[in-house]
Amino acid sequence: MTRWIAAAALCLLSTVVLAEGGEGDKPPAPASDVLKLKWQDVKSTKQVKPVVPPFAKLPRPIRCEIVFTIDEAGVPSDVQVDSCPELMQPNAKKAANKWRFEPVMREGQARKASFKVILKIDR
Repeated sequence: MTRWIAAAALCLLSTVVLAEGGEGDKPPAPASDVLKLKWQDVKSTKQVKPVVPPFAKLPRPIRCEIVFTIDEAGVPSDVQVDSCPELMQPNAKKAANKWRFEPVMREGQARKASFKVILKIDR
């Protein structure tokens, strides 16, 4: 049990968030009332790292693309996990739903927003 906890802690410590880049990295078309932003335009207040299952023999680094849609309070209202190993998808979605962001403000009003985050998990 202790080894599993140590392995999980190492996985959490070695997870890196990469900024969105390239023109091919666009989230799906959001609804008209949802702003389409880049990761750099949003400030996270809480990030929870996904746990890599200890039994998973996955090549490192693990890369997961997560498309967030956040509400006016900065809470994820819709999370889609793309380009992620199948064993990691449930853990990635569970962790992503725990993330929190500062509300996106436009013209003095909090707005819904959609953006993509690329997670790179080294260990």
